[in-house]
This record gives sequence, structure tokens and C-alpha cells, in this order.
Amino acid sequence: MDALLQNVSFEGVTGLIQFNDASAHPAKRYNGDRTVAGYEVRNYAGSAGLTTVGTWTPSGDFSTRWTANPGQALSYSTADNSRPFDGAEIGLLLRLTAASVDLGTEPRVAACAALLAARHATEHNGAVVPELATLSHGFFMHMRLADMSSDAPTAIEAYRSAETAGVDGIIDGASSAVNVHLAQLGALDALPQLSYYSSSPGLSSAAYSHFGRTYISDNVSAEVLAREISTFDWKYMGVLHLR
Repeated sequence: MDALLQNVSFEGVTGLIQFNDASAHPAKRYNGDRTVAGYEVRNYAGSAGLTTVGTWTPSGDFSTRWTANPGQALSYSTADNSRPFDGAEIGLLLRLTAASVDLGTEPRVAACAALLAARHATEHNGAVVPELATLSHGFFMHMRLADMSSDAPTAIEAYRSAETAGVDGIIDGASSAVNVHLAQLGALDALPQLSYYSSSPGLSSAAYSHFGRTYISDNVSAEVLAREISTFDWKYMGVLHLR
């Protein structure tokens, strides 16, 4: 018993077991309270038997609880070994930093709005979007947030992290120059990607089979702008552009 009062921990069958000293943990009522610090998640993989496919930590938010083992394929108990529908998990790739400098409040507001939307969808909460209250009760959504910074290498790293975690799709606010790379990866991995910021006409190529956007192509906006300007019969025009 004396040993159990000193925050002893050991590897158990289901994960790391910790015995807590109540004097050091005000939230604990009794000396010797147990918590499970982590689980190994195992999957039956044919002739390989049970293999460890990742780890699950009870504390923290969803995006940090599950860690997949890279390259470990999952098998399922469905007739055709296909993944059963278990809700949607979306990789949310946002520019929170640029060259390791925090971009401030605005991108974090966008991240909070997206995370709240996913939560409302899962809870069928129609407080902001009334239609969410009518979703099927079997539906739920999770967001896995990652910082894609402002350069291609960091964005590709964030993409690969989300893809390895088995997300069902990706939402991002990257520039067109960065999304050219992610759209190529999405086509190779058959992973749907939706951008709300990229406007390059080049991204409309059929080669980017899994890329979509809610931000219109420059081809469309330029044509509309030219048509509107012509109605004023202006002879000269200047453009003020902030880089």
C-alpha cells in the first residue's frame, strides 16, 4: 500500500496503469485511485494475427487522442473488408503561422468557427444552422486541425499527417501555389479536398480529380470584372493591389 501512494505506474493488458497519490491530485478522492494513461489499439490482420495499429490516449481532444502507426493497414469485419461508415473525420488545414510567425487572431477565428460547426453537426444543434437539427442521429463529424503555414513543404507535411490518420477529406484555405501540390497528392490518394481560398484557373484541370473549391476561378471573376467595367465606358483604368 505504501508503494501505491507514490504514483506508481506499470504496463497493463489494456495500457499504462497509474495509481495516484490523492495528496498530489486534489481531484482524486482516495489514495490509490487509478487512471488509464493510454491504450494500444490492435487489429486482426489475417496471417499476421493481432497487430498494433495505433495508440489511444483518454485525455485531450479527439485530434490528439488517436495516433496511427504509419503504414499499418486496417482490416474490417465487413463482407468485403471495406471500412464501415463511422461518421466523418475531416482534416482542417489552416495557415496559422508564416515562417514560424503567428498570424494572429483572424485564422484562429476561422478555425474556431469550423470546429464549432463540426460540433453542432455532431450534436444536431440547429442554433446557428437550423438544418443541422434534421441530420440523421447516426451522423457525427470530427475535425483534425493542423497548421499548414505558408509554404509547400509544411503544407505537404500537414496533408500527409491527416491522410495517415485516415481522414475522409480535407478542407483548407491555402494559396493556389500551395494547393497545386496538395491537389496532386489528393488525386493520387483519392482523398477529397475542398478549398475556400484558391482561385488559380490551373486547379480546374481534370488531372486534379479530387480537388474542389468554393472560391471561384480567376477565369470567371476576370470575365465578370471586364464586362462590368465596359458598361461604364471607361477609357483608362488602374489597379491598386496590396501584396
